[in-house]
Amino acid sequence: MINGRSWPATERLYYEPGDTVRWRVVNMTGRIHPMHLHGFYFSVDARGDQGGEVVYGDGERQLAVTETLAPGQAARVSWIPTEPGNWIFHCHLMRHMSWLQTADVHEPPADHPPAGAAGEDLMGGLVMGIRVNPPPGFEADDDAPRRRLDLHITRRPGVFGDAAGYGFVLQDGPPPAADSVRFPGSPIVLTRGEPAEIAIHNRADVALGVHWHGLELESWADGVPGWSGYPDAIRSAVEAGDSFVVRMTPPRAGTFMYHAHSEPGHQLAQGLYGPFLVLEPGAAWDPETDRVFLLGSLGHGQDPPPAVNGRHDPPPVDLRAGHSYRLRFMHISPDDDKDVRLLDEGEPVTWRAVAKDGADLPPALVREVPAELRIDVGETYDFLWTPEPGDYTLRVVTTFDRGTFAFPREAPPPATQDISVRVRP
Repeated sequence: MINGRSWPATERLYYEPGDTVRWRVVNMTGRIHPMHLHGFYFSVDARGDQGGEVVYGDGERQLAVTETLAPGQAARVSWIPTEPGNWIFHCHLMRHMSWLQTADVHEPPADHPPAGAAGEDLMGGLVMGIRVNPPPGFEADDDAPRRRLDLHITRRPGVFGDAAGYGFVLQDGPPPAADSVRFPGSPIVLTRGEPAEIAIHNRADVALGVHWHGLELESWADGVPGWSGYPDAIRSAVEAGDSFVVRMTPPRAGTFMYHAHSEPGHQLAQGLYGPFLVLEPGAAWDPETDRVFLLGSLGHGQDPPPAVNGRHDPPPVDLRAGHSYRLRFMHISPDDDKDVRLLDEGEPVTWRAVAKDGADLPPALVREVPAELRIDVGETYDFLWTPEPGDYTLRVVTTFDRGTFAFPREAPPPATQDISVRVRP
């Protein structure tokens, strides 16, 4: 619950464009909560626990769209809503935001703005609804010429035993076959400031939304069925056999993700997620020196096995000594904790931290640090690394959700994936 209530009965928050919003978020439970805000960045102004609080100075406040709080921790954050419409703030653990988590102890207050059936029925638990009121004369779209991409939601039966695999496949030439799934979804690469439209073609068997995680865009395109949009135009799910066009003009370059939202089953872990990169104008993505590591799950049912870039057994990574590499880490599993280390004979190397959640770090935080990363669901991190010749190990340890002290659950033991990193002269 949030402030004693569970979605759809949680408090609604109403703001005007340009308001300065300040929240204090406190975790009084026995489980970590990666708290994610749709549509906007917030500034992390302070963090603390029972022992005190650290207030960050002007050059130390990082921007984020997801901030994780361990049990007993608190954070003070601030943000400015600029884009009208409906948004949500929620825990990104699926077990904490699915319809199974709704506590039927409160009815929604009478002044709640209505949510569509999908918005009320396919979310529950730690979710808060936000409305940024549209100003008079507000119009959601513009007629700017846009680069077009066609993204197909596909399905192949029997990939995970009796369960299907799902995929996001970007069209390159003729439309892909309806069963041509790929894990993870196709990389989407856009340019900062370039107007684009992505046509989503749902050729699978379920209705769902597609959320552009970390992207600053219009509410109508945010991808929460039954909630995204405006008071007189709430976006429904993309039905099986239907299409929907998302328009966006990314205002910043960075590392993002896209994934299924409010899906009725396990479609996220069955393949419906992918990397989303925004580059500076004039830049081209070179996957040889700009490496993506998308951490997720791949399988059906509870506690699906972990995957890195869609593989349970990731192949070796080959690099060249003396070259500078950008390493982009993203985490979009349903519920797991991930710890990443880049090791040289068992000891962490040093890399340079440069970005979090797609936003550049403030200058005081751009520095060489040991290559040890705790990355929670919904977070992305960017590092720069210039390796020396040798054989290294990229180790990803997945810890499955074990519940809380009060409500423990059986879970598999932690899983370790060791990826060989071979650096040659």
